[in-house]
Amino acid sequence: MDLIRDVLDAQVLDRRGRKLGRVDGIVLEVTPGRPPRVAGLQIGAVVAAARIHRRLARWLTALSRRLGVFSEAVIIDVTHIKQIDTAVRLDLVSADEPRLLHVERWARAQIVDRIKRVG
Repeated sequence: MDLIRDVLDAQVLDRRGRKLGRVDGIVLEVTPGRPPRVAGLQIGAVVAAARIHRRLARWLTALSRRLGVFSEAVIIDVTHIKQIDTAVRLDLVSADEPRLLHVERWARAQIVDRIKRVG
């Protein structure tokens, strides 16, 4: 399996098939004398921004702090990966966990709901 081609940017689905985002980064564990091992997958806008440029990631981190939004990357342990095909399917992980989809919940409460009230 080619990690960059087959995993990076793949859709991540929780145990019920709900979308959690896309794989923005891959965490490797490097041990001297052994081949690197995939330890986890990263999901988060800051990680995606860092792939474009480090300054963009720093700017996004500063903006999210100013807005009071949790922007740290979420690392999904490799032991939670159930299957990788057209998407990365997880077991035991639910979209209801507070650390997941935090930015989406914040945007819904701070932006979308306010637009709905006005309209």
